[in-house]
Amino acid sequence: MKNLSFKSILVIFSFTLLFASCKWVDDVDMYRRVKVEDLPSTIIEYVDLNYPNATIQRAWRDNDGYEIRLSNGREINFDLDGIMIYEEDDYYDSVSLNNLPPAISQYLSSNYPGTPLIAVFMDDDEYKVLLASGHEVYFSKNGSFLRVESNPGYTLVPANQLPAPVTAYLSAQYPGLSVVAVWMDDDGYEVFLSNGIELNFSLDGTFLYAG
Repeated sequence: MKNLSFKSILVIFSFTLLFASCKWVDDVDMYRRVKVEDLPSTIIEYVDLNYPNATIQRAWRDNDGYEIRLSNGREINFDLDGIMIYEEDDYYDSVSLNNLPPAISQYLSSNYPGTPLIAVFMDDDEYKVLLASGHEVYFSKNGSFLRVESNPGYTLVPANQLPAPVTAYLSAQYPGLSVVAVWMDDDGYEVFLSNGIELNFSLDGTFLYAG
């Protein structure tokens, strides 16, 4: 068998790279961000009708349809025609501090002695406990420890010290919900509502994102 010339090898290599590059781009394009204004009108109409106090924060598209995230934390999936398929949300139910499973109370007493509990939330899968130290501690439904999210740079501040734009935003977007905790750091505020939603604002009170 004759040896391939250098030019032949170079041509084959170039075509291989081109094919791989096209395939990679195609894979990336399967999951891409889209502008809100480029969404099908049926999606905009669905949001306006069902969530008049919420806005679309982010939107994605893949080969099967669209996924959007609203300012209230809810995620909604649509097909390529803009027909709603299913909804997801990050909502929790507020739980009385006195109704924690004994295993959770014991864990907190052992690992965070003397640290006040700010709020407790529960969904179908887990408990979320907010501590005054800036920790979010998660437990299973039977009280087993799952994980902890630490926010050491945060300071707990009273809700009445929130900037006016934050208060106005909450009144407009989340009427009827109360603020259960506010943490502040050098970058802004993290606000926890009574349904477990977390909202982030800049220091001047500009809304940034939910969750």
